[in-house]
Amino acid sequence: MEQQGRLFVTDIYEALRDDARSVGLKTIAAKLWPEKPLEQAHTYLLNCVDPNRHEKLSLAQIVYIIKEARRRGSYVAMSFIGQEAGFRVEMMDPDAEADSLMKM
Repeated sequence: MEQQGRLFVTDIYEALRDDARSVGLKTIAAKLWPEKPLEQAHTYLLNCVDPNRHEKLSLAQIVYIIKEARRRGSYVAMSFIGQEAGFRVEMMDPDAEADSLMKM
């Protein structure tokens, strides 16, 4: 499951693009904007992860991309956020996470 992707990205937009690509840009776009035709949703997503465009993702949409990417072994955006904020980020094994929660 350890896929991670690139270790260095220049900004959060690039990190989110990488994570969205790990899932599939059109897959993410279809989930975020089911009311839009697929190609239009895909273009809108590309615009949202372009720092030079006005379209932006909501916080809930960013979290959705991060969670979906994690399921595919990518955590580029989460790593970028952690590095920028001074945290170390590592992906937890879902079984170990469940065991840890059960012990509480």
